[in-house]
Amino acid sequence: ELYGLFSAEGEMLAAAALKERDPRWRKDGESAFYVHHLASRIGARGAGSSCLAAIEAHARAVGKRYVRLDSAVDNEALTAFYEARGYTPVGRCVDGAYEGILREKKL
Repeated sequence: ELYGLFSAEGEMLAAAALKERDPRWRKDGESAFYVHHLASRIGARGAGSSCLAAIEAHARAVGKRYVRLDSAVDNEALTAFYEARGYTPVGRCVDGAYEGILREKKL
């Protein structure tokens, strides 16, 4: 399911794939949304944060207990971004050459 954040004028500012299951997570099946491919428009300051906040609000509204995602172990900027928004590391995952840090936020 594609989730988007749009301006009042209809311009897409940020988007993410939102899933109910994710094979990278052993805890899969719990009441969670899994965020993939979060991206924001260049120059749309704060759009990524706003998109995550909207996803969290949607998750709460439909009774989810967690929002979960992962990021590459060597991406320090993304690590800082997610941790500043309350996503705590809870494990690691490997998918081919990709090594990630599993993160979740309890709602």
